[in-house]
Amino acid sequence: MAQQFSTENIATLQQATNGIKFSMLYTTDAQTSVHLLLKIICLLVPKQIGIFNCNSYSLLSPVWAKCAAATTTPPSPNCLYTIHAVYEDKNKWLPFSKSSYWLHTHGLNCCGIPELELIGEISKKNYDFYTNLLSHLVNYVISEGSLPPAKENLHFGWLDNHQPIMITWVSWKEGLKSYKKNILGGAEDRDEAHNQNTGIIFIYHSEKAYEKQKYSLITSIKESAMENPLLFFTDKETERLNAMAHEQLSYLIEGLQKEGSSALAKISLTVDEEFKEEGNSNLEHIWFKVEKVTEDSITGVLIQEPYYIKNMHEDSVGTYPTRLITDWKLYTDGQVISPDDVYLLKLP
Repeated sequence: MAQQFSTENIATLQQATNGIKFSMLYTTDAQTSVHLLLKIICLLVPKQIGIFNCNSYSLLSPVWAKCAAATTTPPSPNCLYTIHAVYEDKNKWLPFSKSSYWLHTHGLNCCGIPELELIGEISKKNYDFYTNLLSHLVNYVISEGSLPPAKENLHFGWLDNHQPIMITWVSWKEGLKSYKKNILGGAEDRDEAHNQNTGIIFIYHSEKAYEKQKYSLITSIKESAMENPLLFFTDKETERLNAMAHEQLSYLIEGLQKEGSSALAKISLTVDEEFKEEGNSNLEHIWFKVEKVTEDSITGVLIQEPYYIKNMHEDSVGTYPTRLITDWKLYTDGQVISPDDVYLLKLP
């Protein structure tokens, strides 16, 4: 996700003529590695005007960098990569027409992970679903520290029709065999930055399909199943989100005191006995509209139907300890602020 800069900061960047190069070999825990790198950069260059990540081709805000370096919790996986979207619209005047998209990442190779791609025809209506799916998947594998081998199954979530989302990938050369020759993202579009360690994402529609290694185009997901997917986080990322939500909780409390502000909070609750599994955290993470929050407790209205807690329903009200908060979103002054984005409140 592109970070925001003040007008003054942009003007200063445009006039810059030199910089300092930093290099680090990441461990399999890329988030902790980049966190250390940010701390070093902010210590050695306290008056920086921006950080350019040459792996992800992204420019990082100096305000964000200083906020991230000051926390004890590592930053979101989002800071490690970008998703580039290339599209070809043959029927741009038709609102529900399908366009060819080539969504691909930059930045995963330095984390020891293949870059990931999504290729195919996507309607404007479904574009957000697929970009959200890709970004969640990338966050998952960065947090996990690895990607399963090619053609292996990664059960990554559930579609709205309760069908499991079983993602897989193959190398771009092999993956392109499943597409027409002139597909956007095909062999003719592959320059040096897009023909190395990169793979195309596919999906298994059933366990039987996985057993037969019969993967399908990722764009074959039925539109009727896209409305409310449940996408998984790693236990490690859930713990990080929980830690960051608490470390930055004061911004939520203060922000809600502004007139016109509102907030959502994700709260972790224990699933019903029938859904508990040995070795699982047995928690469902559910979004509430915040009515009141203090350092110790939070009261909110449930805004979705839980999957695994039968006696709770949309619009029910509850009060819980703040330690159960795993994420939050503050809506204030026309902005959406998450625990990882509090730097937005400090932009001049």
